[in-house]
Amino acid sequence: MSTQTVSFKANILPLFTQTDINHMNNEGLDLTDYDTVKGASTIIYQKLTAKQNFMPPPPEGPWPQKNIDLFNQWMQQGCPP
Repeated sequence: MSTQTVSFKANILPLFTQTDINHMNNEGLDLTDYDTVKGASTIIYQKLTAKQNFMPPPPEGPWPQKNIDLFNQWMQQGCPP
């Protein structure tokens, strides 16, 4: 895993597609808001890594492992903005 700092604005926010953002807004989770994603990061990560009921849902489909790893790295670094 890289030691480069992963930031929400530069690295994590771009991972969310407009479909992801719209879907999660309907669920009450604003993926464009740093504080919201930081606060829900553990739950989001669990959904990203779940074998069933994965995130994002169809038609987007699951994230590639490199995106999941990047999200995890961001969490491990304390969720830098």
